[in-house]
Amino acid sequence: MRPGAAIAAVIVTRLRKEARLIAYVCAASAIVAYLQPHAILSVVHDPFAADTATRATWLAGLTFFGTLCGIVAAIAQRGGARLRELELCEQSAPLYGRQLARATATVPCIIVTISSFVYWFVQFVTGMAAPPAFFLLALAAVNASTLVACSATVRRGPSRYLYVALAWLTAMVSYALAIYLDRLRPPPRGVDHYSDALGVATELSFCLVVGFIAVRQYGESLARYDPVPE
Repeated sequence: MRPGAAIAAVIVTRLRKEARLIAYVCAASAIVAYLQPHAILSVVHDPFAADTATRATWLAGLTFFGTLCGIVAAIAQRGGARLRELELCEQSAPLYGRQLARATATVPCIIVTISSFVYWFVQFVTGMAAPPAFFLLALAAVNASTLVACSATVRRGPSRYLYVALAWLTAMVSYALAIYLDRLRPPPRGVDHYSDALGVATELSFCLVVGFIAVRQYGESLARYDPVPE
């Protein structure tokens, strides 16, 4: 079997195994999206402050709840009897550790992408959806956090909790970059529209670099991982 076919088989098989989890996180995302408050305080009269508050409100729920879903989906990929037989089959597949890491890391990323889209769609139906650009920023953050959380699945004890904490830190840094980096200084007086390119580019670059490093680290750890505990 070619590596590409083996990777595709791993992804498809795991997605089928996680059908119930996908249904759960999508249902939870729909509920949270419907209940999330959207109102911006009427006392905020400054357009700059109101725009920042609106962006923060739009991104907060999707970013942090999406990160929670991503961590849950990542942790569910390893350990326990539910996937033990599948893990043993994957270890015998013609894949290097980095290739197997890409395959297994793709699964929680697909799950969190689906749940994030459900979250955004429910907000769209209720008339309070974030603009597509904001959705992409949140999607980049939750996927980067999910990739960091994947390394927690092949560790035990404090190191596992450390990677979960790093996943949350990734989400928080991404959120801060997307909202506040290009808003440290208000726009000139009389200027209503100004470029968000700095915050967008920095947040996307940060997520790309963190995600790349996380997959490499996960691949190295997975190469040493033994699905049969001692």
